[in-house]
Amino acid sequence: MKKSIAKIVVIIIAAAFIWTSTSMTGISSVSAETNHQGNQAAPSLLAEVNSDTNEVRIHGYIASNEGKWLTVVVTNPNQSIDYIDQIRSGQGGSYLFSYRIGNAVEGTYTVHIYDVESDRLLTGTFVYQPSDNGSSPSPSPTPTPTPTPAPEEPASEGPAPKPAGVGDMQQKVKTIAADIEKSNITAKEALDRALEAIKNAAGLNDSEKSQLRDDLAALAQIVLRKAGSVDQDAMDRTTRDHTLAARLSKAVVLEKITLLNEAVDELSKSLKKSGFDHAAGIGIGRKELTVAFHDNENRNVSVGLLAESLNQLAANDIYLSIENREVAFTVPPGALTDPEMNEMAAGSSIEISAAELDEAETAEYAGILRSSAAADNSLILKGKIFDLNVEAIEGSTRKKLESFKGKISVELSYTGAPVHEDKLGVYRYNPESGAWDYAGGKADRETKKVVFGTGHFSLYAVMEYIRSFEDIKDHHAREDIEILASKHILFGVDSHKFEPDRTITRAEIAAILVRALGLDALPYNHTFSDVEPDAWYADIVGTVAEAGLFEGDAGKFRPNDRITEEEMAVLAMRAYYRAGGKAPEAGGQERLLITDDVSLWAVGAVTSALRLGLIEEGIQPGNHPSRAWSAVVMRKLLDLVG
Repeated sequence: MKKSIAKIVVIIIAAAFIWTSTSMTGISSVSAETNHQGNQAAPSLLAEVNSDTNEVRIHGYIASNEGKWLTVVVTNPNQSIDYIDQIRSGQGGSYLFSYRIGNAVEGTYTVHIYDVESDRLLTGTFVYQPSDNGSSPSPSPTPTPTPTPAPEEPASEGPAPKPAGVGDMQQKVKTIAADIEKSNITAKEALDRALEAIKNAAGLNDSEKSQLRDDLAALAQIVLRKAGSVDQDAMDRTTRDHTLAARLSKAVVLEKITLLNEAVDELSKSLKKSGFDHAAGIGIGRKELTVAFHDNENRNVSVGLLAESLNQLAANDIYLSIENREVAFTVPPGALTDPEMNEMAAGSSIEISAAELDEAETAEYAGILRSSAAADNSLILKGKIFDLNVEAIEGSTRKKLESFKGKISVELSYTGAPVHEDKLGVYRYNPESGAWDYAGGKADRETKKVVFGTGHFSLYAVMEYIRSFEDIKDHHAREDIEILASKHILFGVDSHKFEPDRTITRAEIAAILVRALGLDALPYNHTFSDVEPDAWYADIVGTVAEAGLFEGDAGKFRPNDRITEEEMAVLAMRAYYRAGGKAPEAGGQERLLITDDVSLWAVGAVTSALRLGLIEEGIQPGNHPSRAWSAVVMRKLLDLVG
C-alpha cells in the first residue's frame, strides 16, 4: 500500500553544532520556513546536534494547526532506528523534539516527521561528528540569554515564581472537579473555581501542562454540565398513567444557552492566557443542556420544548440530553430540525419520549424473538423493550418524526444474569419483516446501559447474541472471533465455518471496517478502475475511500490483494482516529520493537499501534495476516473506541 505524501521538504545540514550551557556556536543551518500564509508557517524541518552531549533538537512546522499528533523517526547511518517519539503540534502547527544519540555512530542521520492525521511527511538530515575535545565547554559565570529558534519559548528576563508541582496541581484540579460535582454551588461559582485553577497552573512548563491537559479538560466539562443542567423546579412537571411529562419553557432554555456560552468564552480566554491552548491543546468539550430524572419512579418519561427553542439550541451548537433511570437520549445540534419545523405555527413544540412495554406486550414481542432466533436460542432478551418516539405538535395535531437529520445517541439499560457484556447489542423491531434488526451498541459496565446511535425511533431492546463456528473451538482467537461475530462485524464463510487461518483481502477488511465503525454505505462512484459497479464490495470500497481509510494505487484499489501486517496497522490507526481516538502518549521502548524493514510510510502507524496495544512485538511488516489475526486487532480496536 502506497501512501500519498502531501509534501516532502529536505533540509541538509552539513555542519555539526557545538552548544554551551548559555550559548550556541558554530551554527550553520538551512531553514525552509518560508511562504507564510497568515499565521501559518510553511512546512519546515530544522535539526541541530551537540557533538559534546550527543543531544539532538528537531523543530519546525508541519501540521495545519495546533493539537495534532506528530511522529518523529530518526535513522542512523547504519539505517537502524535511533529514535521514535510522538507529541502534539504546538501553536501554528509547530513541533519540537529532543533526544540523545544512542550508539553515537558517526555520519548522516535521517529525520522523518509524520503528521499522523493528515499523512503529511517531512524529511531532513543532520551530520553527527564526535567532539574533538571530548568535554563540554565551561559555562560563563554570568550567562546572558540567547534567542532560541522557533518554536522554543523565549528566554525569561528573570526567575518566575515556582508553581506547585504538576502532581500536586493534578490532585488539586481533581479535587475541585469532585467538589463541583457533589456540591450544590451555582454554575457561576463552579466557573470561578475552574478559572482560578487554570490561572494557578499558568507557571507550569509545556511538558507539565501536557500532563495536566486531561484533568483540566475534565474539569471544564464538569463546569459546562453544571451550567447546562436544568433544575427540577424550573420545569413544568406532571405525572399520569406511569408517565412523567416535563416541559421546558422558552425562558429556561434561553437562560441555559446564555450560561453555557459565557462559560465556554471564559474558559477559552483563561486557557489561552495561561498557555494551555498552545502547550496542551485542551479541548473544552461540548455544550449540553441536560434534563435529568434519576429519581423518577415512573415507567415512562417525555420531555417537550418549543420548536423555536430547539432551533435556538442548534444555532448555538448545544446538545440536548435527557436522562432517566432506564433510558437516556443525547440529541446533537440540528438533528431534529428541518424545513417543516420552521414553517410550524408559533407555539408549536417537539416532544421526545420513551415508554417501557408492559409484561403482556413484552411477552408478545419476546415470542417473535424466539421464533426468529436460531434453534439454539442464540438471541436472548437482556432488558426491557422500549418504544422511543419524537413528535411534532402543532395545535391539536401530532406528527411522528420518522427519521432525523443526524444520529441521536441512546442509552438503554440491561438486566439479567449471567450476561456477557461484549456480546450485548441493541436490536430494532422491523414491522415490515417481523424480525429484530441489529442496531449496534456498546455496553457500559458501570452504568449497566448499552449506548448506540440511531437516525430513527421505533421499538428497541438490548439482547445478547451467541455465535460460534465449528472450526474455532480450540483456536487461540476464539473469543475475539465470537465477540465480533456477536456484533455482526465478522461472518463465517458459511453457517458453520469461519476459516480462521485463511488470509484476508483488502476488500474483506474494508467490509469489516465499515461494519465496525458503523459507517453508512455510500453508492460506488467508479473511483477505481479495478472495481466493477456490480461487485459485492463496490459500495464498501466507495465508503472506505470517502472515509479516508483506504487509498488507491495508480487508480486501482486492488480488492483481491491480500493485506499485509503493516497495512493492517495503518488501517487500524486510521479507523482509531476516525472513531475519535486520542493518539497515545510518547513512550520510547517502541524503537526496540520495530524492525528496520517496516516501510517508512507505516512507521508512524506501527509505533502508535504498539503504544495502544493494537499490535504486539514481533510484527512482520510484509506478512499476510490471517482472518483470526485481523479479528484480534479489530477486537482491541473496538475495546479502545467502542
